Amino acid sequence: MVFGPSTVEIMVESPRERMAAGGGLVAWVPSERILQVVRFGVSGLSSTAVYFVLTMALVQLAGLDPITASVVGYAISLLFSYLLQSRFTFRVSSDTRAQILRFTVTSLFGFAVSYGSMRYFTRMLGLPYLVGAIVVCLVLPIANYVIFKRWVFASTK
Repeated sequence: MVFGPSTVEIMVESPRERMAAGGGLVAWVPSERILQVVRFGVSGLSSTAVYFVLTMALVQLAGLDPITASVVGYAISLLFSYLLQSRFTFRVSSDTRAQILRFTVTSLFGFAVSYGSMRYFTRMLGLPYLVGAIVVCLVLPIANYVIFKRWVFASTK
């Protein structure tokens, strides 16, 4: 902003214009949307790590059946994911039953899509499981981000 004696002039620069003027990348501050996407990724990776570590520990240390361990690990990581997504990613300060229900529905839908996709790619199309896993890893995070932003946490802003 440049302030004159009788007018206020607002100068808007793009990151490219700032860099051309010698400002470099340090002068560029990411938008809130970019930061939110980064927080979403960090939350997702953290929740995945919680699931993995819990599942491994329940099988290796507690002697649980892998399927039981996976279900328990998934349930706990879902709670962890909700807390991270609501507080860290979308900056929600309180919970509502509707919000928790929408998060659960979205997560269970994602679980069903993951199952269905893997079944479709491997059993129906006869493709290697890696194809299904890659599709799920690419599509579900994008879909979840959009659904979380526009539906799950939208009414809390």
